[in-house]
Amino acid sequence: MRLQSLIFAVLFAFAGTAAMAQCGLFISEYSEGSSNNKYLEIYNPTNAAVDLTEYAIASVGNAPTTLGVHEYWNTFTEGATIAPGDVYVWAHGSSDPAILTETDQTGNAYFNGDDGYALVFGTEDSYVFVDIIGNFEGDPGSGWEVAGTANATKDHTLVRKGGVNAGIGYDWAASAGTNEDDSQWTVYDQNEWSYLGSHDFTGSCGAAVAGCTNSNASNYNMDATEDDGSCMFDNACNVDGVVVSVGSLYFSPADLSVEPGTTVIWENVGGTHNANGLTDTQTELPFNNPEDFFFSPVIGDADGVCIGSHTFNVPGVYNYDCSVGSHAANGMVGTLTVGQGGCMEPAAPNYNEASDYDDGTCLEVTTTAIATIQEGQLTDAFTGQTVVTNGVVTAVFGSLVSIQDGQGPYSGIWMYGPNVPVVVGGLGHLLKEPVDDVHHVAFLPLLPPEGPLHLALRGEGCRLLPEPVLNVLQLLHGQQLVDHSVVITQHGVFPQDAP
Repeated sequence: MRLQSLIFAVLFAFAGTAAMAQCGLFISEYSEGSSNNKYLEIYNPTNAAVDLTEYAIASVGNAPTTLGVHEYWNTFTEGATIAPGDVYVWAHGSSDPAILTETDQTGNAYFNGDDGYALVFGTEDSYVFVDIIGNFEGDPGSGWEVAGTANATKDHTLVRKGGVNAGIGYDWAASAGTNEDDSQWTVYDQNEWSYLGSHDFTGSCGAAVAGCTNSNASNYNMDATEDDGSCMFDNACNVDGVVVSVGSLYFSPADLSVEPGTTVIWENVGGTHNANGLTDTQTELPFNNPEDFFFSPVIGDADGVCIGSHTFNVPGVYNYDCSVGSHAANGMVGTLTVGQGGCMEPAAPNYNEASDYDDGTCLEVTTTAIATIQEGQLTDAFTGQTVVTNGVVTAVFGSLVSIQDGQGPYSGIWMYGPNVPVVVGGLGHLLKEPVDDVHHVAFLPLLPPEGPLHLALRGEGCRLLPEPVLNVLQLLHGQQLVDHSVVITQHGVFPQDAP
């Protein structure tokens, strides 16, 4: 396995030598700072966005178990890309805020100067080295020498020189150099982060290399820098997507789930069939799919004939059938789910923020009067539970919000919600139970400052607060407060130590 890795490295280095002017991703900055302040910055010098999900960061911890072989495999977040001329920063999750502000993804950046970290292309079982810091050949001591600086990979920041236009594969020695002139790096003191977030590229990418740049294509050209439209895909429609095989009274798979933006291809391998997402052939009623699609019947063969393809951008559940003859009645129907379904009502107890579409599973929202919540705190009635209440915003003070509902002796409550963009509205219709008595306001805390809370706008009208309420609120807080309010829904979890 070590031999295989070294062969990959030699081949990659040779390819880089044979096409010196061609550009590719490379590590533009490396920082081994104090404490957990560690990161790698990757630069894209090409004129096209690069999909990072086809790359990974492979690494070893000082002395690897098997020389030349990676020990750890760190993938990039699904959908991660680097735009042309942009950088992608991969950092330790506990880095300084100045680093995290520029960070695109946090990960296992656990290097201490003597750990080899490489940017690679491919899968964990088969990959090529794109660029590397150090190597996988054993413990170098405290660190590797760079530009004549001993142990430069420890307690230093390394910034790639502007003329570098591609990674060096596995040839770390060529990258590190022996002095300031022949090294590809400039060595800075520890915790020098002022270059992070961008890269000053002064190199040239030379003439474009035409070819297929889609890695899903059968004729993908890794060295191509400009797509020439020659990409070939292993399906009858010659389209990059997910294939549904169509045959004698079947769609396979009949139930398919894909992410939004995916292209689905219907390929006929026998008989006369189509894909109809407009009208249910059996009931003659519209499918009412999130978006329509329809393809005319075609005669298939064993090699596959293209019925058609459609890119599904709108999340939801799609139903379709084959509208030829009695095919649908004989079971030739299909379902396509685009994205993730879930409850999208923020006030519902089973709200799913990750949902792409509402699947009708929201649980009923039962509201609890503010006075009941206040009284319940005395007996821990709501400790550890989720409750929903509503009322009028009567004050906004930093991250604190006060609402009141005008019901009972304790009809006001303070909440903490740093994640809540409270919107102050204009005049609207009056509430059924106007809050016009300052004695209805109870200034009791609901959650401690660190408590979780989510508020969602209901948009059911707003009103001008009475002057007595405004005067008292201003007196208590010593500052000018908002003079309008909106109706909101509060949805929060009571922690164990809630007062």
